[in-house]
Amino acid sequence: MPESVCSILAALTCLAHAQPVSIPIFDDGVTALRAVRFTSSLEPAVPLAINGQSVDDPATPGADFFHAVEGYTRVPQRSPFPLSFVDIFASGYVRPLVFAWDGTPSAIGTSVVAGPSFRPEGAPLDLAPQMLLGRVTALRGQEPQVLSTGSFDGAALFTGTRRYVAPRLGVSTVEVTWTWRAIRPIVLDPTQRGNDAFRLMTLSSMLADADLGLYDARYVRVRQSTGLARTTQIDDSVRGRHLFASPQPLGLGGDVTLFKDHRATWNAGGPSVGVRLVSITGASVLLGVQGYLAETTDPSDDSLSVWVEWLDAPAVIAPGTQISVTFRISCSPATDLGDVDHDGAFTRADALALLGQLGTTLAHPTFDAYADLDADGVVTCRDYDLLLQRMGTHPADLNADGVPDAGDLFRFLDWFEAHSSNADLNADGINDIGDFFVFLDLFQGCR
Repeated sequence: MPESVCSILAALTCLAHAQPVSIPIFDDGVTALRAVRFTSSLEPAVPLAINGQSVDDPATPGADFFHAVEGYTRVPQRSPFPLSFVDIFASGYVRPLVFAWDGTPSAIGTSVVAGPSFRPEGAPLDLAPQMLLGRVTALRGQEPQVLSTGSFDGAALFTGTRRYVAPRLGVSTVEVTWTWRAIRPIVLDPTQRGNDAFRLMTLSSMLADADLGLYDARYVRVRQSTGLARTTQIDDSVRGRHLFASPQPLGLGGDVTLFKDHRATWNAGGPSVGVRLVSITGASVLLGVQGYLAETTDPSDDSLSVWVEWLDAPAVIAPGTQISVTFRISCSPATDLGDVDHDGAFTRADALALLGQLGTTLAHPTFDAYADLDADGVVTCRDYDLLLQRMGTHPADLNADGVPDAGDLFRFLDWFEAHSSNADLNADGINDIGDFFVFLDLFQGCR
């Protein structure tokens, strides 16, 4: 079994100075789990059971309480069990990691508050419930699940389940479902309704100083179920403010992602983390994405929050109101500007995507900061030239002789006539005239 690592209770300092108590609770040769109790934490530890049996530390007398479950997964062609997730069931936070395309595990970075938060009138944001217990289901050959049950100061009850899908190189996934039920009337802060009064989930991250590389995330993308997306760089020069003048609309099937690049020096190699909404029952919910960048520039603080807001939440939530939400957390390796499709490489697809972005500015509804390589707020031919430098080869140089010329046209025509998949330049699964126009666009480049 692997040694435990320092886990992070979201929004708190990583307890590097403290040695957590960690005991093995499951190992089927593919997935290994450990129960963890922090020696210093603002959240109380709670009872934990696995497959119906209480988890007990044989080294200590009496009942044992814990804060988190750490998951480790064997990577193909590698013998160790790298850390793949930290589920802090004592607070309902999830810290996902990802294995890079070469199998290297990422650092820990952005976390997810995997449940609702709300702001009662005259009170601060109630970010997470007070948990009562945690339960783990882990069977050989099956994906582990972690469940938390808790209460929001007696005003509402909460139950949340996280299912940890077997990770693959380049992507890890957590399926989250939670149910929230109001026990007594909840009057929401009237000054924040429609902006920050009731969150369905929160991405909790850190952006202390972008110039110094002190951040876990620097870009935010809001993407609709139709595929329409806008990616912007977060400006850290103005702090203590919301990211958007008003929440960005988001419907079911849409997602919000915090991207990280390789310029970060803090938790270098930390992942990009996104959340896609799958379903909501119990209420007709109008949704939007909002965020906040706090004044603090201490890299040990979670200074950046981005969340999905219940925009049309009522002024008073009646007792008995019950809402169930399902969403999917996706974790991927950090990617650099120019890698527009975030696949970890500078390719022809990125060149094509950047050409499609030419002329867009920050105000455009489909602006993509990953196509704005010089970060001047507009995608221009200079950005295209910078991408070609990173690619190291021209995207229309099909015969790899170092120059785009007539020989590349003949190579494309040969592929096209032979019905070769190489001619499917727009990657739509068929060879047609659209691929020829793509080749012409790449050949002509940026003009």
